[in-house]
Amino acid sequence: PTRVIVVFDGKDGSAKRRAIYSEYKSHRKLKVRLNRSDSVDKEDNQLKQLMRLIEYLAVMPITTAIVNGCEADDVIAYIAKSYYGGKDSQVFVMSSDKDFMQLVDNNIHVWSPTKKKLYFAEDVHQEFGIIPDNFALYRALTGDPSDNIPGVRGLGAKTLLAKLPRITEKE
Repeated sequence: PTRVIVVFDGKDGSAKRRAIYSEYKSHRKLKVRLNRSDSVDKEDNQLKQLMRLIEYLAVMPITTAIVNGCEADDVIAYIAKSYYGGKDSQVFVMSSDKDFMQLVDNNIHVWSPTKKKLYFAEDVHQEFGIIPDNFALYRALTGDPSDNIPGVRGLGAKTLLAKLPRITEKE
């Protein structure tokens, strides 16, 4: 890569979405894995680890970004589309978040570290049955369990594809 950008959630990054839907990400719990005794304050330990990570990133040829009032995925999408998604560049977003599939095109690709797979437009179509341009609509209708957002009742992925076959086609 010629440029690496690491993005963190900004302060109150989810506030706008929680104002619209109070249950947004409400089921998430603080996940901390310690290799040491549980007597260590978990939140304090996590903060120390995060600060150490930021210090390490600062001495590497890596750009870090935090935008208060924004979630990291929104900032990543903005950067990928606005600054680096031109016809002469290739952008690789590394995330296991399926929502990034909506960005995939000829210049933007998604690497899923959990699946160890690089997604191109055809890969998104093969796995989900839809084209990347329609991925946001797909998630809006079927829901997003990871963010605690329900979809349309009785409308799963298979039903959606059967009832709305145009979602699989590029206009």
